[in-house]
Amino acid sequence: MKHRHDRQRPVRPGTAPGTISIDKDAPRPVIEVIQFDHESLRRLQNISPDAIPQVADDSVTWIDIIGLGDKKVIQQVAERFDIHSLAMEDVVNTHQRPKLEAFDDHLYIVLQMPSRNGSLELEQISLFVGKNYVLTWQERTGDCFDPIRERLVLPKGMIRTHGNDFLAYALIDAIVDAYFPLLNQYSDALDEIEDQLTVALPQQPVIQRLHHLRSEIRTVRRAVWSHRDLLASILTYDGDLIGRDARLHLRDVADHTLRLVEMMEISRDSCSDLQDLYLSTVSLKMNEVMKVLTIIATIFMPLGFIAGLYGMNFSREVSPWNMPETHWYYGYPMALAIMIGVAVGMLCYFRRLGWIGQSASN
Repeated sequence: MKHRHDRQRPVRPGTAPGTISIDKDAPRPVIEVIQFDHESLRRLQNISPDAIPQVADDSVTWIDIIGLGDKKVIQQVAERFDIHSLAMEDVVNTHQRPKLEAFDDHLYIVLQMPSRNGSLELEQISLFVGKNYVLTWQERTGDCFDPIRERLVLPKGMIRTHGNDFLAYALIDAIVDAYFPLLNQYSDALDEIEDQLTVALPQQPVIQRLHHLRSEIRTVRRAVWSHRDLLASILTYDGDLIGRDARLHLRDVADHTLRLVEMMEISRDSCSDLQDLYLSTVSLKMNEVMKVLTIIATIFMPLGFIAGLYGMNFSREVSPWNMPETHWYYGYPMALAIMIGVAVGMLCYFRRLGWIGQSASN
């Protein structure tokens, strides 16, 4: 199964490093700016790159850009914040794994934000942390940052009273926490599949759903492990763009990634166990069918022997062996009685062995 995040736009071989290649299907950028300090907050929506306010030393500026469909806007923003061309190349080529890249005056952090609207999608979030500003770049509308925007409205919130590194921590924490509801959905789905597998013979849609979940869990597992490595890189960063308070809170986010890894391992093991349960259930049902067919064939084997013996039509005139049953008036009923007696005797014997009883109980 192929997910959206696995589709990579082809890059022409030999393209110069730092080349910005725009996807024609990408939406046009929409810029929103929130500039705040512990006393005031200003919010600007749907503005042009020229209208982005200057970054001040006594406030924090959060520039949130949604869309990658305009090369001119992307270049203007990159020039405005002096972002390295290699970093901008990774911004528009949205198949990067979560990572941290440290430049002279800013950090570039790549994250993958999960969403599941019918099928799994991982959206790349590019986050730049500079002096007194945070720049986020999203592929499309819809994110998990609304709680942060609501917390920014509160004048005494921790984000308002701390610096831009704390805002970056809050954004990273929101993306990592967005994986927990997704994993809970997987856990509930796996429990439901387990109930279906243990009640009756599994149907084809159940098996298809199990394979679909297994594929998604494998993909999310890769993303979770990458975020774990990303948090480890951030915690070992020794520059001045991440302060002590933000670093302490990022340690808590790293603990969340460890919990996610454990949950993903449990879900992956559950998929393997359910697949083994399915194969065992199918094998058990097949064994029961073969047992019934074997019992039927075993019963009819002596009956066929008796019918064949008396069907040879030997006569006492041509054979030295005397078979009076062939000329006896009750010979035919006697042969039927022997067959019935043999069949009943074998059924009683099989029942005594427990073959028939076990088959019925299962």
